Amino acid sequence: MQAYSVGFSVTATRSTITLDMPPPALVVEVVSPGKANEDRDYRYKRSEYAARGIAEYWIVDPQINAVRDFQKINAVRDFQKINYAIINNDNHFKGVMKVQHPLFSQVALTQDLPEYNLKRGNVATIVEHYPMPEGEEDGYSLEGFDLPHVTIEVPASQIIPLAQWQQEEMILAKLRQLSGARLLQLQDYLDFLLQKQESEHQSA
Repeated sequence: MQAYSVGFSVTATRSTITLDMPPPALVVEVVSPGKANEDRDYRYKRSEYAARGIAEYWIVDPQINAVRDFQKINAVRDFQKINYAIINNDNHFKGVMKVQHPLFSQVALTQDLPEYNLKRGNVATIVEHYPMPEGEEDGYSLEGFDLPHVTIEVPASQIIPLAQWQQEEMILAKLRQLSGARLLQLQDYLDFLLQKQESEHQSA
């Protein structure tokens, strides 16, 4: 396996990772054009490096101007935490790496998917993440839904973390118990909170 490996120094060199050497702290792969190269770096090498005990794996993808960072959590076999950053035309990172839904975490659908006979609130597990350039929505592959051997791809806007879904459902249940007058009061307060949040984002 050819890769750029980094130990605890600030320098990086192209090296061969062998089974008789300690795993490096970080491995960086640069994706070459072509489906076969993408499959090798995004799927096969990721599995190989995770099994080898490498704690962090970066994929630099010039095709979409992005860097994807895979990290292990709690010594599990596969990489779970995924961050990524967009590279601008001057070859600089645009902002910090953004944390996305972790691999193998459970999420709920935010809308019906009639083509799969799935309903809003159905639960599945994330098995892959597809970062996109700025201005385009990330994608995710999901498995579960009581549909064996079926993988469904959805945009990020169609899923939320399961814990968030459950919390929102509890809030909705309480809202249904309020009188009309109380709902109007709550609506005014929610408008106030949204305006305050927008103002904080603009000043950040």
